[in-house]
Amino acid sequence: MAKSVRKTESATKSKTGKPAVKTVKAASRKKIPVAAEEPMGVKTAPVKIAAAPAEVQINLKSSRRFWLYTLGSLALLAGLIQIYGYNTGWGNPERLVTRFLNKGQQLTLAKRYDAAIKQYEKILKLKTSDENMRQALIAIADLYRERHEWTKSVEIYNRLRTQDPASVLSAWAGLQVGDAQLQSAQYVDAVKTFTEVSRLFPKSDWDAEARLGLGKASEKEEKYPEAIAAYTALVKDYAGGFLAAEALIHIGQCYELQGDLKAARQAYQTILDKYPNTTWDDAKARLNRLDAGKPGEGVRTWGQSQ
Repeated sequence: MAKSVRKTESATKSKTGKPAVKTVKAASRKKIPVAAEEPMGVKTAPVKIAAAPAEVQINLKSSRRFWLYTLGSLALLAGLIQIYGYNTGWGNPERLVTRFLNKGQQLTLAKRYDAAIKQYEKILKLKTSDENMRQALIAIADLYRERHEWTKSVEIYNRLRTQDPASVLSAWAGLQVGDAQLQSAQYVDAVKTFTEVSRLFPKSDWDAEARLGLGKASEKEEKYPEAIAAYTALVKDYAGGFLAAEALIHIGQCYELQGDLKAARQAYQTILDKYPNTTWDDAKARLNRLDAGKPGEGVRTWGQSQ
């Protein structure tokens, strides 16, 4: 046994008498990189490592989202600025007034009265001139009148009257109030209104209009003598005016309704003689009706429509 061990040990020795060393192929070993030492005082540029394709795509997507978000925000901001400028007239109330007036007129022509009133009411909320305020109030009152909302129209017309009682606007608004009261069968109030206008604006076209209104109010109440007196006073004081012929038509009408056909015929004939360019056709038709023995036909309806 001992001999076999010695034999084995001797077999492992080389011919030179040294133990054999097992060699390993150099190709099978990995080389470990060793950082080179930098010389003193010398700086080297850092090595740039190229990004992977996946990282490039992520950066591009992020950049695209950023610009889309930025452009969208700018567009929203521009829109808000535009809305602000549109609603404020860019600091100029007169631009808003003009826009609201134009829009109100368009809506009125389209008979969208509610929407038109809202446009004019916007003007009343602005700090603008008195003239613009009056223009808006007149438009609103006229629209209420067009819709036969007499109470609202009278309220606004009276508001215009109180602004300057001695002005032409006050006289005009007073006539509008009286006419609205006639249309709504408020005859007593209409008489008061027309009487006041006549007192405040004597010897003027406003006075003539007010006297005609007084006659109409009495006529509608079937107070024909009072109506004839009001119309006759108008014809006397304003014989050269266009309203004199209209007053004569009403005088003849009142006489017909009272059965005084002779007086009615005389009133109509006066129109043909003195006012051929006014209500001549109407007066001629009435005379023809009287000649045909049909007095009063259509007179009541005509009087109620005036």
